[in-house]
Amino acid sequence: MKSELTLRKAKLEEAPRLTEIAFNSKKYWKYSKELMRLWEDDLTITSDFISANFVQCAEIESTIIGFYALSRSDSHFELEHLWVSPNHIGKGYGSELFNDAISQVSNRGGDTLKICSDPNAEDFYLKKGAKKIGTAPSKPAGRTLPLLELKIK
Repeated sequence: MKSELTLRKAKLEEAPRLTEIAFNSKKYWKYSKELMRLWEDDLTITSDFISANFVQCAEIESTIIGFYALSRSDSHFELEHLWVSPNHIGKGYGSELFNDAISQVSNRGGDTLKICSDPNAEDFYLKKGAKKIGTAPSKPAGRTLPLLELKIK
């Protein structure tokens, strides 16, 4: 049975926990230690990042099990992060987070959500209605990530 999920804004002091979730979720895909080190800055959530962006946590029984982050430029938003703790992957919590992100974009007058996706998550976003619009450079040099876009109705 799926546990009750509570969504709320992240607190500045939760940055280390969000970083832990991002790292553990990325490791779920069995990336090498070398790649994980290369992506360390991209996966680190700081209190400054939380202050500058809309960061929403997912909790079960007062324990954060996932989060997402949105940045904004006019009516265009970007999904900067969406991570779920590995022991909660595949239970629908990522979908709940993504659906909330779409609602937040819509409520803020947004018309577009861009997603620079991990290749392992691309199908998840495509099933949610996003369209592939290209690729974005990544690390190491020569690696690219799927660039997706979702039009908000």
